[in-house]
Amino acid sequence: MTLEEIYTEYTAGSQGFVAAVDTHCGYDSDRAIIEAIGDIAKSAAEFDRIWTNPTADEIAAVEAAAQEIEPDEDLHWGDHTIPAKA
Repeated sequence: MTLEEIYTEYTAGSQGFVAAVDTHCGYDSDRAIIEAIGDIAKSAAEFDRIWTNPTADEIAAVEAAAQEIEPDEDLHWGDHTIPAKA
């Protein structure tokens, strides 16, 4: 299943979306990061761009959202480590 197909089949950011991206797309990340990017990316191309080349504002938005989703865990997004909120 491609990222484009996932965007067609699931609501971006939903648990089904997150599970499908985690299973089929090979992004090596925590599910909270996938959910956070899915919440702000309006298309598969935008998701991939944010994943590979985010702006400073997008990094901040994804980090903040991911910490709300999973506040007690250190999260990993490529070379970024987002520390636990607590």
